[in-house]
Amino acid sequence: MPDGAFDSLSSLQLLYLGYNHQVGLTENDPLFARLPSGISLSLNGQTEPPEQPEEPEQPEEPETPSGDIAARVAALETRMAALEASMTLQQTTLAASNATLQDIANLISALEQRKPEVGTSTRFIPVPVESE
Repeated sequence: MPDGAFDSLSSLQLLYLGYNHQVGLTENDPLFARLPSGISLSLNGQTEPPEQPEEPEQPEEPETPSGDIAARVAALETRMAALEASMTLQQTTLAASNATLQDIANLISALEQRKPEVGTSTRFIPVPVESE
């Protein structure tokens, strides 16, 4: 709470701050410096602030055994080799698909350039004849 938080409370008669986890409050605290006279102040159950412990030294980072690093590098190299093999397979498949598409395009072009064969045929169409 800020110093003087209770200054404007002129009708205040009892200020009970007991057992509220406000560590280290005393009647001489600046928070209560300008309380009007005659106010009952209760700070029952307040505790003294704990002693500030010395800053603990930061633990040093444990060294990673070189075997662990070597194992991780080997695992990453294996994964990289698998990815490269997969990419090579995909590139081969893509090249084969492109070749197949080119063959189909060539066949379509050849079919479009062919001239249809013109054949002649004789058809007999019966024609009704009127009799006289």
